[in-house]
Amino acid sequence: MIRLNAHGWYLEKIAAHFNLTVQTVREVLHKWEKQGLEGVWELPGRGRKPKCTLC
Repeated sequence: MIRLNAHGWYLEKIAAHFNLTVQTVREVLHKWEKQGLEGVWELPGRGRKPKCTLC
């Protein structure tokens, strides 16, 4: 998202490309601007837990 925005893509086009809402793209770009790379990393505990117990 960050690279596409840097290449001049509009928020609506980026959102459609990733099948996300414009608000989500906006939030990611704002986090990038304010916190840098650390702002866009996923925090532990986010998302679905792995089902594989051997992994």
